[in-house]
Amino acid sequence: MSEIYLGVVVFGAVMLAAAAMGWSQWLDHRRRMKALDVIKAALERGAEPPALVYAELTRGRAAKPPWSEVIVFTALAVSFWVAYWRIGGDDAVRFMVVATAFTVTAIGCLVVALMGARGTRPTDDPS
Repeated sequence: MSEIYLGVVVFGAVMLAAAAMGWSQWLDHRRRMKALDVIKAALERGAEPPALVYAELTRGRAAKPPWSEVIVFTALAVSFWVAYWRIGGDDAVRFMVVATAFTVTAIGCLVVALMGARGTRPTDDPS
């Protein structure tokens, strides 16, 4: 019964992360569509669209630190470590291998996120 519970927890964590990523992408899409509507309306009037609107379109192209990946892989690693400790025996080795892989991946994503957050500059910075 505990294996089913752990499976449900892992599946729920993955589904929650997927839903959060989908929501983020949808909000980004709406932001870009609004910026394009402003550009289109300005061009139809014969005016030049504000530079701020163009900056809004290019803002999303900058590399974003993978914080969501850090959260997802950490949650998966914790889930599999809990499974490893709860199940025990010979079957637990499989959970340990997967938990180790997710832990290493989470640490890698954390390093990339920390390095990316430190090295980013605003897009309107001329230097």
